[in-house]
Amino acid sequence: MMITVVLSANMNRMLKDNVFVRKLVGIETAGSLNILFTDKTGTITRGKLDVTNIVTGTGDVFEKNNARLKTMKLWSILHDAVYYNNSATMDNDSAIGGNATDRATLEFVTCGREIRQDIKKENVIPFSSEFKFMATTVSGEKNITFIKGAPEKILPYCTNYYDENGELRPLTNKFRLENILKEFAEKSIRIIAVAVSDTPVTKTNEFRNLKLVGFISLRDEIRKEVFKAIREVHTAGIQTVMITGDSKITALAIANEIGLIKNSNDLVISSEELNNLSDEEISNMLPKLRVVSRALPLDKSRLVRIAQNKNLVVGMTGDRSK
Repeated sequence: MMITVVLSANMNRMLKDNVFVRKLVGIETAGSLNILFTDKTGTITRGKLDVTNIVTGTGDVFEKNNARLKTMKLWSILHDAVYYNNSATMDNDSAIGGNATDRATLEFVTCGREIRQDIKKENVIPFSSEFKFMATTVSGEKNITFIKGAPEKILPYCTNYYDENGELRPLTNKFRLENILKEFAEKSIRIIAVAVSDTPVTKTNEFRNLKLVGFISLRDEIRKEVFKAIREVHTAGIQTVMITGDSKITALAIANEIGLIKNSNDLVISSEELNNLSDEEISNMLPKLRVVSRALPLDKSRLVRIAQNKNLVVGMTGDRSK
């Protein structure tokens, strides 16, 4: 009876901090956590992305409010490539539906531009964590496919790019572009690539001869309370592992910023690297694990299962936690 009374009192105390406890035993379990897996977007960060810059195929970087940017013919191509290849929709001046990236990019390109009525969507491949891109085939003057997604999935297949006048040029400076994108990623800024294909694409990621429109950089501000929360969790002796869909460089930058990385022994691995390891190998490296980048939903369940097999008390937090 005393345990029930104490847990009930703690439940009421947590309710004042906007924490709803469904089962009293959950409080006792939470007090025994050994390892905590956490999403990044919407948990560590605010979950509200804002466009910061546009990077063209020549490597020129424009701030989002640069007046010259919207006078270029390239802007018209970028607008169509983002507007029609998007899962969000506009409601007055705000985007609704879709994911955070789609809402942020749609709000950015829609501002003050008329929508073409001659373009119609014919086929859509929704964004997925597995393929890391979204593609939409549209009909108008001619059938083309707009593609946007992770730069490492799109840039290698780009053979041409659109210059400021909307003219196609051979893409010969990929190394320079990769260095620019790396600089953004090291500042914990997310990058998405935007391209055009003359032929439809499939979910098997069979790209060829893509035309690069440019790159869009987005920033998701870290919650102010996260820094204190990370310190308190560490002080309580709980290992924290951040799981994110961001690139490895961006994930590492955020982990360093919030104090998740303490020394050179802390591990940051990608989903691809994780899937090349056996359960036993992951179990052995788990105490040093701090970040999983480009993560897939299955990565979360696998990590939880492996941690539980080590007799650890596991916690999972985030807007999509099950």
